[in-house]
Amino acid sequence: MPRSYDRWSDERLLGELARALRAGERVPPETVAAGRAVFAWRAADAELAGGDPDGRIHHVAGLTIELEIAADTLVVRLTPAQPAEVEARGPRLASHPATPVEKGRFTIRPLPRFPFYLLCRTAGGRKVVTGWILG
Repeated sequence: MPRSYDRWSDERLLGELARALRAGERVPPETVAAGRAVFAWRAADAELAGGDPDGRIHHVAGLTIELEIAADTLVVRLTPAQPAEVEARGPRLASHPATPVEKGRFTIRPLPRFPFYLLCRTAGGRKVVTGWILG
């Protein structure tokens, strides 16, 4: 039994292709901004902490940043534990500071629901950023 698209005329096929191409032109502005932000410098003077495949542990020389998601909260642990400022940043979030819980442990509420990265400033003056984290 012939399928309906087997009987399409050339004009109908070209019309459907044109419609599909026009649909791709209507990309929401926030999606465009997020795409551009991926390639933007996050902090030119910061070290980039490499992450494991699931994005929960990030390492840079002498510092480990561990992430744990609990309900609507992101828990951040620095090892070795040390005083620091931690904030989430992203294309839809200029800055969302973490709340210190104890030395080396921080929380971010609510959990960002879009891609973000962490910027950590240690008391010793070191700046470290993580790779992108999917919220």
